[in-house]
Amino acid sequence: MIASSPWLTAKKRNDAFVYCYDLYKRIVPLISERLNIIHEVTYPEKYWRVLVGPWLLRFIIIVFARYKRIENAVRLYPEFYTYVLPKCKCKTVSYSYEDFISGRNGKVRGDYYNLILFSLLIYEICPDKAIEKDINYKLEINITRRGWKRKLFNVLQKPMELSFNGSIILSEMYHLSIKDLILLKMRLGFNNVHGLSSVETKPQSGITLENAYSVRLRAGLRLEGSTDAFQSIFFRILPEAFPMCYLEMYRYHKNKVGKFSSLKVLFSSVGFESSETVKFLAAESILRGTKLIEVQHGGGYGMWFNVPGENIALEKDLFYSWGWDSYRNKKIKTMPSPYLSGLNETHLNVIDKILFIGTNEERYEFRFASVIFPDDISKYFNDKRIFFQNLSTALKDKVLYRANREVGWNEQKFIKSSCPNVEFATKWRLVEWMKKTKMVVIDHPHTSFLEALTINVPSVFYWDHEVYTMRPEAEPYFQTLRDVGILYRDPISAVEKVNEIFDNPGEWWLSDKVKNARKEFCSRFAYARRDWLDVWVKELRKFIY
Repeated sequence: MIASSPWLTAKKRNDAFVYCYDLYKRIVPLISERLNIIHEVTYPEKYWRVLVGPWLLRFIIIVFARYKRIENAVRLYPEFYTYVLPKCKCKTVSYSYEDFISGRNGKVRGDYYNLILFSLLIYEICPDKAIEKDINYKLEINITRRGWKRKLFNVLQKPMELSFNGSIILSEMYHLSIKDLILLKMRLGFNNVHGLSSVETKPQSGITLENAYSVRLRAGLRLEGSTDAFQSIFFRILPEAFPMCYLEMYRYHKNKVGKFSSLKVLFSSVGFESSETVKFLAAESILRGTKLIEVQHGGGYGMWFNVPGENIALEKDLFYSWGWDSYRNKKIKTMPSPYLSGLNETHLNVIDKILFIGTNEERYEFRFASVIFPDDISKYFNDKRIFFQNLSTALKDKVLYRANREVGWNEQKFIKSSCPNVEFATKWRLVEWMKKTKMVVIDHPHTSFLEALTINVPSVFYWDHEVYTMRPEAEPYFQTLRDVGILYRDPISAVEKVNEIFDNPGEWWLSDKVKNARKEFCSRFAYARRDWLDVWVKELRKFIY
């Protein structure tokens, strides 16, 4: 039997995020106070929020999600029992944010670390249900390896980094290409702008999760004042789970950060969350008055009802969005995306195929966002099957499917069983396939649907509107897409549209009502323009002079 999920309505997930974020805001000042004592410094709360905040919010969400699953199982099946690890094996410590969650080997994405979390919670919630069973397995430090291009970029940048004393650093900008960075440098002056690509967060030679662990330091992180059962449990788990790079190895990583005495502003899109190099640099820099500006890197922002990363982003001094301003929030500034600007109006239509773009979800949830949960995967895949079953016979031979990274759902095998003649689009980057194919079908509102609208490839979208809930201020823009036949609530309606228009999608797509709807949506959520470089140069000059 499979227990019914505690997360099968969007409201429950939204309420859970509100609870977790409120707890995060309450804990940050307490953790900051204790870290100042432990490290014998008097840094402002913002310093520690920048450094440990991304991990802390994630960890609260992750533990709360699993806590509610166990609580739900106890309620539904009072007689159940389960196997757990011995308490001595329940070690939750990680080395860094990267070790904890980044890449395919991030601890919280795997079975063993989740067994540790579930075991700890079983001991706390219902110890009478626990049957100890040991496993001969040992957690090691996971290092997220950088690609050869980024490593080469680091080698080329190193001599400049040693002498750089300018005003602006652009780090981990994700979609900003090396060519774009060079163009910015040429216009603003090579001495004023520095592109800093982060490196792997490697521990000091010989350091392991066992030999560096300090019981004394972790005792200093114990919190009091819980207001409910979950907080009481979480406060006991937190000190043991705290990443080492913020505690035992804090001085080592702090001292590795470059000193940029004239730095006025530090930009990043993904580094403020995922890169310890960027976070340590940011934390140290704000002590010297540097401003932190986060740049939007993907879909969801300004649209979805819940985007945890957006909450963290808006803790910075400023946030550059792809068009949305959240009712003119003074911390949000709309700026054209260099990445989307390069994709604007680039459809070629040279492959007579339908490109179907899928997504995935990790088997163990690690965010309360307006996206599919592991609990939704069965329906999500079944909707694909319904789509392919109702696709016209002639078009079933024209399907290219872009699968996401395999995380345990056997996606390609499922798609092949649903559409036997499917081809998998693996050779090029996704946007290259979008440019070339006749039309696109997308079943989720992530970055790819914004890329498709920007490229201007004829597109049909559908997704479960009960799962992907949108903010009230964003809903009118999505309604516009529905009104002109781009967006649908179910796979049947979407496939009927595909069957109808495939022979000549341009006739529909280039009609005035569809063109106007696409342009209106893009201006709000996928802001691109040919002169993006001029706009960025004008904006960045404010931080130089």
